[in-house]
Amino acid sequence: MSKFDWAKLNGAGGDGGDPPHRSTPPPLPRRNPWRALPVLILGLLVIYGGYFWMVRRVVVPAGKVLVLLKKNGSRSLPGDQVIVPRAPDQKIDPAGYQKWESQYGDVNGILEQVYPEGVYFGFSPFDYEREVDDAAVVPNDKVGIIFKKFGQKLDAGQVLADPQRDQRGPLPNVLQPARYNEYSNPYAYELKLVDPVKVDPGHRGVVTIMAGSAAKDPDQYLVNDGEQGVQRTTEPEGFRYLNPFVKRITPISITSQRFEM
Repeated sequence: MSKFDWAKLNGAGGDGGDPPHRSTPPPLPRRNPWRALPVLILGLLVIYGGYFWMVRRVVVPAGKVLVLLKKNGSRSLPGDQVIVPRAPDQKIDPAGYQKWESQYGDVNGILEQVYPEGVYFGFSPFDYEREVDDAAVVPNDKVGIIFKKFGQKLDAGQVLADPQRDQRGPLPNVLQPARYNEYSNPYAYELKLVDPVKVDPGHRGVVTIMAGSAAKDPDQYLVNDGEQGVQRTTEPEGFRYLNPFVKRITPISITSQRFEM
């Protein structure tokens, strides 16, 4: 083997000089873990926003209300109750609100309070069952009567529910033509529409009291004012918006009639 070949095998240059030094590769740059943090935060914000928009968002159209069933409480309502009563205004009645909070703040059930049209993000489907229903509306040619579906039972012989005693049954108030969100929960209230009473000219309205004190003399056809039964006084002509569970008016003609034999 020639000296030239031997030098090539030993890494020497072609000129027979000293072998060149082998250069080491430059070190790889270290990756900064904090550079990916903004991308991670942006991704989490997109996911969180998508969760609110796709999962938590509830759209209530015009003429509708949102009814909620709370299911994240720690206990159930007592007895056969299914409705959680509306909470008092904390600013107006702080003592009443504290009492309500201790009694109903952590129970499961259908909330009496409903929410009108709009977009809501505060009611997670994991905490609430959400339902959109029609709002309670009384048209122009009708009268609204409300039946309360929750509360204490009526006493024996009682016709109307007493709101002060939290009773269930027909309420004494009469609803004029309008919209009533407070009575729009179909699980808490039932709206019945009746026709107003019209007493035409030449007629008088015979009044019958349905909800009142018992007649002192039940054998009489006409009773004293305010007692249950047919009243002695009559109503003149005109429109009457009445609760038929409180009072009923029957128009009777008072015009002279010709009778031929």
